[in-house]
Amino acid sequence: MLAPLGNVELGFLLVQAVLLYRILRDLNLIDLDRLLAVIKPPDGSTALVSRGGSEMQALGEALTKEQRQTFVKLNSSGSRGFHGDELLRALVHCNHNEAQTDTLLLRNRAWLDLVKPKQVTPAQLGASLQSGALSLGGFSRCGWPIVEVKVERWLPDEPYATEQARDALLGFAFEHALQRLPAGQDRLLLIIDLSGWGISHGPLVSSVLSLVQGAYVERLGVALLVNAPALFRATWAFTKPLLGERVASRVVVLGTEWQPTVAEHVDEDNLPQALGGKHLPKGVPAFGFL
Repeated sequence: MLAPLGNVELGFLLVQAVLLYRILRDLNLIDLDRLLAVIKPPDGSTALVSRGGSEMQALGEALTKEQRQTFVKLNSSGSRGFHGDELLRALVHCNHNEAQTDTLLLRNRAWLDLVKPKQVTPAQLGASLQSGALSLGGFSRCGWPIVEVKVERWLPDEPYATEQARDALLGFAFEHALQRLPAGQDRLLLIIDLSGWGISHGPLVSSVLSLVQGAYVERLGVALLVNAPALFRATWAFTKPLLGERVASRVVVLGTEWQPTVAEHVDEDNLPQALGGKHLPKGVPAFGFL
């Protein structure tokens, strides 16, 4: 029969356990497992194309030894100032290609340093926010916060419609939507109403799609582009191949008969009133980020 451990031996074992935990934590092995459990694949959308193939690898999927080592190395070095889930999203988006990930992170860092979306306030946005082109909606059936875009309210000839104002407004909306994520969710749903769309609205839609494969990589659950006119659908045929496959597969372009597809994702209570639903736009936060 083994003798009971004395206080000294027990204390020694506890110290060893704490030291081992700190070593594993510093190597990001514990954090990586936690992140893999938290980051979810976009499985709340029945309208997505087939998830087969490496381009649709789920974020929660087990990583190979080499992929884990790449994450640990980049996370420890603070690659481009990104850590944890932001870094992991970029790696997964780039299929764990280190060079492509570094290029993506470099571009994201430049955008974030320029726009500083978490520091933007409603007062700074002014007329671009008051246009009503972007607003926070309700939640999808699977719990994704909804960001609503109404292109006809974005007037490209107005003084506010600059690239800087557009980026600030989009970053502001995305950051606030992410703050509303329920437990267990990590993605957003976009409803983009293309009523009144013209060629001059192209930069607005392009900026939205650029962000979901850039600064907000792997944050898109699905984007529902409704009321798409024939001209937009014609240009989309040329634009879609320019997007990454992971983003392009989550963008659904719909004409005027969009209701059945949208209903698969959003119930009537969360559908915007402008589209025949019951949800009123969420009010603008009075003081930005708290």
